[in-house]
Amino acid sequence: MAKPIYWHSGMAGAPQCADANRNAGNILAACLVNGFNTQAVSSASAVGGVLTLNYASDPGFEALSTVNVAGASVAEANGNLRVLSVGSNQVLLDAPGVPDGAVGGTIITKYAAAGWTEPFAANTQTRVFRMPGGSQRYFRVYHAVGGYALVRGYENMTALSTGTGPFPTTAQQAGNGPALLYEQAHSTDFGWWCLATDSGVYMQTFYTTLGYGLGWAYLGDPVQVVKAADVYAAVACARSGAIPYIARSHSGTGGAQPVTIPNFYTAQSMTVPSPIANGQRFLPGVLLEALNVCRGVLPNSFLAIPRQAPELCSTSISDVIGIDGRVRFLHDASSFGTIAIALDEDWA
Repeated sequence: MAKPIYWHSGMAGAPQCADANRNAGNILAACLVNGFNTQAVSSASAVGGVLTLNYASDPGFEALSTVNVAGASVAEANGNLRVLSVGSNQVLLDAPGVPDGAVGGTIITKYAAAGWTEPFAANTQTRVFRMPGGSQRYFRVYHAVGGYALVRGYENMTALSTGTGPFPTTAQQAGNGPALLYEQAHSTDFGWWCLATDSGVYMQTFYTTLGYGLGWAYLGDPVQVVKAADVYAAVACARSGAIPYIARSHSGTGGAQPVTIPNFYTAQSMTVPSPIANGQRFLPGVLLEALNVCRGVLPNSFLAIPRQAPELCSTSISDVIGIDGRVRFLHDASSFGTIAIALDEDWA
């Protein structure tokens, strides 16, 4: 696995929430498949493993974000690189292996995508995404104006709405699947953030004015699978409050199974070994349990004690003991945040 790529609605060029057909799918396409905020580079040079890119104007990239570089004459300078810092019309990237000196070419940069594919042409309301790594499962996202964004996972697909091994099945969840996100009609009052690698994606929406969480989702594989080579452990965890589903049992028999994410509301007095910033404490690992069998752990997930104010879902905290980089809380409309996600650590 690898370090995840992080995006949010406040980034330059990011798609915004709207009450519109395919809106949630369009946001995911920008993050998972296409990238966004394409900018031309005026000049570039490398010194000591740091690639400096200069622009005619402010390119709008953020420190600690991931930028895709293409068109450089030095092959080692192309690819997804981490932003170390930003200056006046300038971006410095972590680029080990790039030889010192000027870097030529017609260089184009953008916020990097996670490498997923969109195997079928989208229609007015539907997009399908496929993981390039892990179990390589498919996720169909349907979003009609005035309605919830809905999602269903598939083991295999041959067309935009045709597939085998659905999770959940239509018997378990009729129509186009469970609600991916909490709110029905998105508008400029809502923001979002996503975090993904080639094997999974987190997504959350929140009120931009107050930062209140409106639900979260995770689509993809767990980490630390209990059974080696468990190829049926992909999950569709839709918004908080909806039942998550896993592709099949650990033995590969039967169809989709409901998943339980442990309820942590009773854990407020639990003794936890590591106090962290702001008096917060973490227990590593949020388990995925299917019919009383633990299948794995949500990537980079932690139980947060005590529960935090819901507006913290729109910010990140750092300087957490034992965690490298930033942490964000996952909230829904009622839980006040019991799960936290590390943004900068390798999902392995």
